Amino acid sequence: MVRILMGEGAGKTTAAAGLSLRAAAHGKRVRILQLLKPEISPEFSALLQLGNVRVTVANPDIPFFFTLTDREKAKRIAETEQAVKAFFTPQDSDFLLVVDEIGGALQNGMLKVRGVEPDMV
Repeated sequence: MVRILMGEGAGKTTAAAGLSLRAAAHGKRVRILQLLKPEISPEFSALLQLGNVRVTVANPDIPFFFTLTDREKAKRIAETEQAVKAFFTPQDSDFLLVVDEIGGALQNGMLKVRGVEPDMV
């Protein structure tokens, strides 16, 4: 199952945290990858106490993407692509994988998905 939470405003990260809490509370392993955020969101931070939730921040010191030079953007794009590739490397005990801010990463050209253009996001 793939669930994509997108749209303007707040609520997407909180909704993903709710799905993660439900899975983790049932003893399932949850991995979360945060894009475009400098630190772990409070919703996900609280889940770390459960023990079977792991959160990775792909771009820990990223400023607003539009403020970056072309060279800095290229560096961030490479970092993001590497983080996503590593994140999706299968691990036997994974139950739920969450990629937070994937829509923003697609819109900014930080990720490329075959058949998906930034203006489609």
